[in-house]
Parts: sequence; C-alpha cells; structure tokens
Amino acid sequence: RKLLAIYLHNDESVLSNVFCSQMMCADSIVSYLSQNFITWAWDVTKESNKARLLTMCTRHFGSVVAQTVRTYKTDQFPLLLVVMGKRTSNEVLNVIQGNTTVDELMMRLMGAMEIFTAQQQEDIKDEDEREAREMVKREQDEAYGLSLEADRKKREAQEKEEAEQAIRLSLEQALPPEPIQEAVQPISKLRIRTPSGEFLERRFLSSCKLQVLFDFVASKGYPFEQFKLLTTFPRKNGLLSAPPCGAVRRFHSDEVCVVGVTARAPPPPGSLGPRWEVKEPP
Repeated sequence: RKLLAIYLHNDESVLSNVFCSQMMCADSIVSYLSQNFITWAWDVTKESNKARLLTMCTRHFGSVVAQTVRTYKTDQFPLLLVVMGKRTSNEVLNVIQGNTTVDELMMRLMGAMEIFTAQQQEDIKDEDEREAREMVKREQDEAYGLSLEADRKKREAQEKEEAEQAIRLSLEQALPPEPIQEAVQPISKLRIRTPSGEFLERRFLSSCKLQVLFDFVASKGYPFEQFKLLTTFPRKNGLLSAPPCGAVRRFHSDEVCVVGVTARAPPPPGSLGPRWEVKEPP
C-alpha cells in the first residue's frame, strides 16, 4: 500500500504556477512522490468541479475533510492533501498549502510517511494477532467437532450394542427349555466352536427345528446374517444349505457333534444378503 497525494489546482490563484513549476517539478519531490505516493490531481477552478470534489470528499473521507477544503479561499490554493488508508476508512494526514518551500514540502511529506510506516507496522501486528486468534478458534472448533463425532459414534455403538443385547435376550427367552440328559425323547448334544475358539454346548431334542439352533447361536452373539454354521467333519455347509425348518435329528442322537461358527463373506454390492423364510416341514 501507498499514501495518496491529492493535488488541488486553481488557475485563479497566483500561487498555482509557482507551486507547479518550483515544487511539483523539483527532482527530489517528484522522486519521493513516485516512490512512496499515488498522486492524483483535480482542478477546482470551476465551481462545478469543486462541487464534485466536495461530494467525493464527503463520501470517501467524511464531512470534516470536505468542510476543511470548502473553507480554503482561492488565494490559498493550490493544496496538496495527504491521505492514508486506515483499516476500513481513509484519513487525511496533512493539508499542504501552496505558500511553502521545497524543503518544507519534503519534510511534511516525510513526516506523513513516518506516520504511515508506523501505522503499517501496527496493522501488521493486529493482523498477525487476528490470524493467531482465528487459528486458535479453528483448532478449538476442529477439536470440538472431533469430540462431537466421537461422542456420536460412541452413542451409536452403545445404541447398537443395546439393540443387539435386546435381540439376544429375546431369542434366549424364546428358546425351548434344554432337555435333560435322561430325557425319554431322542436328543442331540451339539458342541459349537466360535471364531474366538470358545465352545458352546447344548442339548436339543432331535425333533427341534434347525431354527432353534440358529436362534441359540444368535442369542450368543452370532446372528445368521453375519455368521454361518458348518460341520467340522466332514467339513461342509450342511446347515447352511438347508432352510432352517429342517430338524436337528440329522445329527446322531446322544452323540456330541461339533459345529463351527464362521463369519460370512460380505454380500456383493447391491445385494440384500441371504434371507430365510421359515415354513412348516412337509
């Protein structure tokens, strides 16, 4: 950024020619203005031009600056206004009249430049502090968002676990009582090996439908939609290949039969996965 130097010219002032030829054409003034200022000129000889200038000053610099320019008489022209941008507004640092010398003009321009440089340093410091505050706020917002996301996932996991526990409890309560070893009716004792290596053992009436076995395994946390049952010897998907309305009697009565539980492969994209329809056996 640079300072703005507005030169206001009036042909009716006797100082205008001297100021233009001796001040504004001096090599030192021209060089200093070129390096540090943006220079803009306006002719206020005609009242219409002066009125337009006052309107622009009011709009961009405020009514005080416009009133200051308005109070200067014709013989006090030309004027050199030094304007500095300050945050979102503009401020007139100096109004230099035509009755001055080259040295005095240079000193006042250099004084305005010192004020401008100090203001720039202050603006840079304020901007750095603002960016630091915004960075801290962004980090806090990000941490808060991550915390909310973690809480959401934790809550969803808890709700899912509670729902699964409710389903397992419902399945467990719906299971028929486990027959005793000395039962009169034929029974099948199954040993079910889980993916973790743990064994589940239970006796079933041989007349029970396979759905009871599926429900028992699901009540222990291995639902049919995610796991499949298979016999370990001979290894085959004997239970998976038949609908769950079959009977447990396919296993030999009074014999411990090992059934493995293994995770299902994920269904192909767009597939709803396996679905069983329980029907009464023929």
